[in-house]
Amino acid sequence: MLNINLLISKFRNIQNGYDPISEQYAVKYFNDFEHEGKRFDYAIGEKILSHFHGVTLDNLTLIDLGAGPGQYSAHFARLGFKVFHQDVSLNFINLAKAYHKKQGVNVTYHHNYMEESLNRSYNVIFSNVSYYYCFSDRKFAELIRESLAEKGIFIAILHTERRLKMLKGLKGWILTMQFKLNEIIGLKVGHPPISSKVIPSMFNFGKEFELDILPWGIDTMVIVRKV
Repeated sequence: MLNINLLISKFRNIQNGYDPISEQYAVKYFNDFEHEGKRFDYAIGEKILSHFHGVTLDNLTLIDLGAGPGQYSAHFARLGFKVFHQDVSLNFINLAKAYHKKQGVNVTYHHNYMEESLNRSYNVIFSNVSYYYCFSDRKFAELIRESLAEKGIFIAILHTERRLKMLKGLKGWILTMQFKLNEIIGLKVGHPPISSKVIPSMFNFGKEFELDILPWGIDTMVIVRKV
């Protein structure tokens, strides 16, 4: 299947000045996160901690995919994980660096596409509503399977078709068409939400893994544990 998003990325060189997130939007997103408290969910951290109950966290690696301005990365670093902060936007990463310095936490930064960061194993792979920015949903799931360390955990909050109901007009129609193309034939163009119909098979990694799929507000939480 043609990987259209991968082809598009070749013309949008993030290492040569292209940034999909404007500085103005990045600052607004950060301020909303900090002052309104709408997006931070401590329950996610608690689920990760419960997986490692009784285990020292100091040597455990965690990658935060599409980590944005870095509030979750800071939280995970304070918990004791060795944190890798990945984002395609340099504007977000610069905000994260300043925030992490203020918070007194050590974080390693990956300014690249999510696929490029899954080139090693991690004890925790975390994605907070950023999964749909990957080039191909199923191929990215395969990368996650390959990159999850022994006894590791993948946890993601996914946008699904329920998000389509929030959009109207031309934008809503275009995203719905993108969603249907991805759901029916696996052709992903842009960044549509993920069909809840394909989630169980997409994250069924085999007998070495346990899968939980949970409602999470309007979204869906997926937890995969390597046992």
